[in-house]
Amino acid sequence: MNNMILGVFSGIPDALSTFEFRVTSQLSGSGAACTKHSAVLSLDITPYSQVVIVPPIYLLGDATTIGWDNMKALEMTHLTGGQFAIVEHLGGAGKFIKFIADRGAWAPQWGTDATGTWDAGPMVYRPTESVPDPAAIPSPADEGDFWIMADTANLVYQVQATSAQLYLIGDATTAGWDNTKGIEFTKVSPGIFTLTTNLTAGGMKLLEVLGQWAPQWGTDASATPNFGNLVYRPTESVPDPPSLTSPGTGTFTIEANLITKTFKITAK
Repeated sequence: MNNMILGVFSGIPDALSTFEFRVTSQLSGSGAACTKHSAVLSLDITPYSQVVIVPPIYLLGDATTIGWDNMKALEMTHLTGGQFAIVEHLGGAGKFIKFIADRGAWAPQWGTDATGTWDAGPMVYRPTESVPDPAAIPSPADEGDFWIMADTANLVYQVQATSAQLYLIGDATTAGWDNTKGIEFTKVSPGIFTLTTNLTAGGMKLLEVLGQWAPQWGTDASATPNFGNLVYRPTESVPDPPSLTSPGTGTFTIEANLITKTFKITAK
């Protein structure tokens, strides 16, 4: 409806306009057609801009690489709805994290309660500095890279271990399906990997550890050869996800984004 108002009816984004609607029905059979019109309904509508800007939220804490400096809090990526995510290196047991809405301010912020664990739990909202601080979210026991998701709509968070390194294998690659000879990606930042390599027709997967089939990343049925979701297989007890499909023969750059859990393949 929003796109129709903007495109078909030349509505002005973020401006109030008045539109008139009515329903027309027609009944036809063996005789003459009968047409009826409803009364006109007038509605005031403000269509939103085609580009919707979602204010980010930020991660900080002594478990992170920036500590409790709220001026340097780490911007999280918007996924969908109220969900934001980031991959960050966390420092291990005895440390903590929180989320804030604005750099340089301690409110609004989100923590947790006594039931929150390092991997999941409720988010407790602090709207203003007059409201007491909620408890901080504990860091995982082991230091490493973790995928951190905060859902500000449903007030829940999740934390999962994620890849610190990735290797490409498959019959579309020069390594074949030999999991000891995977081609190493370059880690651009936590959760972001890139690799430029030669491909042929065939399938591919991403491994975390040479010589092991899990953890690994595949995709799902919605993927194309150029873009799609990354599906994680944490252990060999979990069924294999489908392979990524090569776009063809040539030199390609493969980008793996473990924050959004997507991949992109472009020709060089």
